Amino acid sequence: MADRTLRVGVGVLVTAVAVVAVVAAYLGGYLDGLLRLFGDPEYIRTLVEPYGTLGVFILLALQLLNIVVAPIPGQGIGVAYGLVYGVFWGTVFGMIGTTVGTVIAVLISKRYGRPAVESIVGEEQFQRYESITESVDVWPYVILIVLPVIPDDAIAYLAGLSTVRTRKLIVWLSAARFPGMLALTWFGDGIATANYLVMGGLVVVITAVSIWVVWKRRWIIDTLSDGDPASE
Repeated sequence: MADRTLRVGVGVLVTAVAVVAVVAAYLGGYLDGLLRLFGDPEYIRTLVEPYGTLGVFILLALQLLNIVVAPIPGQGIGVAYGLVYGVFWGTVFGMIGTTVGTVIAVLISKRYGRPAVESIVGEEQFQRYESITESVDVWPYVILIVLPVIPDDAIAYLAGLSTVRTRKLIVWLSAARFPGMLALTWFGDGIATANYLVMGGLVVVITAVSIWVVWKRRWIIDTLSDGDPASE
């Protein structure tokens, strides 16, 4: 009963904050811009570039917000890193934000448990991947995060509910997000340099893998939940 009361309380608080933020943005005429902050790399670039190197802190703030409020799609932020700072520095800055965000997600999960995680990632996402929290090793979470389409941030929160040590989770989950960040910054750099060959190649590969993941998602989750890949 207490667990349910806590879950409901956290859910109401998160929903209330989200509703107030959206209403305030709408009344202030900023809703369109707010939505574009997470999905429009070109729009993000117009906000960041005037600040030069310091603009990276704007991207880091957006990235952390995206990770803490998991339902917000944040691929546009990764692309913006590459668009503004190129592949190398874009990936470096992106990984800094990703690592800090992963630390926050895991610590929230470890500290506040299932009620908080379910409220943050949403009931549907939670139920879809809940079985994976039974894993006693980090590899199932690493594999899920590396795969496209699977929600990275939600997996990071769910991983925190497992018995895997906090430090081990943070190190491996952060490392697992490197391929995705590299792909996004590479794509962003391709936009900046009009390198359509790179952009086209990334789109084809990611689309093909994404289709396979969507098709086999249930099998992937069941397989990772049933066994420990590292011990097979």
